[in-house]
Amino acid sequence: MGQKINLNTRLGEVGDTRALQADGHIDITQGKGFRLSAGSVAAAGTTTSDATQTGYGHTLVTTAGANSGVRFESFTAGEVRGVKNIGANSVKVYPPTGGTIDNSAPNGSISLASGIGALFFATADNTVVRGS
Repeated sequence: MGQKINLNTRLGEVGDTRALQADGHIDITQGKGFRLSAGSVAAAGTTTSDATQTGYGHTLVTTAGANSGVRFESFTAGEVRGVKNIGANSVKVYPPTGGTIDNSAPNGSISLASGIGALFFATADNTVVRGS
């Protein structure tokens, strides 16, 4: 039986392995995993309107300038996406245009520190909560 994941644990602290690897691979069980990667991006902009739009799946932020951000594409209820920030600075994570993230105001953001990854869940269309 595979290893259980506590979604209250930061991504990267599942057992003795890193959950989200630099190549987008997510280790779920010992030596097994899956890839649903939207690829790597450079965070940009300082507002939701000029933040780098992520693809569907999991995103690796490789470059994060001061106050830069990424914005999810439309997010359908039940979807799960991951973001891992390996850039030098914290990155702002925005919901889809007009949506909310962690009970923020519409188009509000949360901050994801350098070296941290998180899973995001859509509880309703374009309503996003962080699972870590």
